[in-house]
Amino acid sequence: MQNTERIINFIERVRDPDQLLIFLISGGGSALLPAPIEGLTLTDKLRTQQLLASSGADIRQLNIVRQALSRVKGGRLAQMCHPSPVIALIQSDIVGDPLELIASGPTVIANSSGNNRAEQERKAIDVIRLFDLEEKIPTKVLELLTAGQNETIVAENRRPPDVNNLLVANNRLFLGKIAEYFE
Repeated sequence: MQNTERIINFIERVRDPDQLLIFLISGGGSALLPAPIEGLTLTDKLRTQQLLASSGADIRQLNIVRQALSRVKGGRLAQMCHPSPVIALIQSDIVGDPLELIASGPTVIANSSGNNRAEQERKAIDVIRLFDLEEKIPTKVLELLTAGQNETIVAENRRPPDVNNLLVANNRLFLGKIAEYFE
């Protein structure tokens, strides 16, 4: 979490309309960029993810909950950068290259309703209920998701940020290069 806080502090210091911010994003970023919403511990967030994964939740379902419980995932990192323009160079480790799932999409702004905190919280609760985990996940997770207390986006960041997400590598490209090499 310390490194995530350093990134957030850096963004707050340098963001400016004339300051381009470039991010390198790859698979594994979900684990390497933890920033639980206000009032939630990393332990509670991890416990929730472990329960979902062991119950059979797929990557999309895990990310719905991850994003609802994070200050940076689901496009929130890009929102923090406003008014700076952002370029994200993304390396995919997921078949089909869904940008919003790679590292839980810290620079991918969801469609209009998808970026709404209340909508994200509702979807996260739906996933938790789908796996019948309301009684098992940490109480604080349900409290925060149902109370709407985790609105952490700064008012000035409510305008859509200028973000360009570029897929620069994926499994198909990597396998193609390996095939070329061995031919």
